[in-house]
Amino acid sequence: RKARAMNLPIDSHGLRRTFTKFGDYGKVTGLFMCIDVIALLFGIWAMPYASAASAIIAIAIEGWSVRENLRAAHSSAAKVADIITEIARTHDPKEVLDLIRLLDETRAIHNKNKIPEKL
Repeated sequence: RKARAMNLPIDSHGLRRTFTKFGDYGKVTGLFMCIDVIALLFGIWAMPYASAASAIIAIAIEGWSVRENLRAAHSSAAKVADIITEIARTHDPKEVLDLIRLLDETRAIHNKNKIPEKL
């Protein structure tokens, strides 16, 4: 969805990255499961707390990622590429000026809504 909104090519890179992340989360969850098995065998705790913690952390990370991607897909920055494409297609100088004004307005809205980065 983000790639379509930003007019980026859709390729298999995202799918490969998804499976890589799935494997990474699986490795971490497997490690936490081993900790749970040891803790359960030695009576340290009676529930798989470490596995539950790893699942909650993975869900939180993915939720954050989805939130960032949705914000990028719906941002006014996604409109900039469309406006520039229209400028390139237009031959009428008046329409070019109108599109440039629209581009400036869109950039101003984007900069106004931009969340400041932490130092």
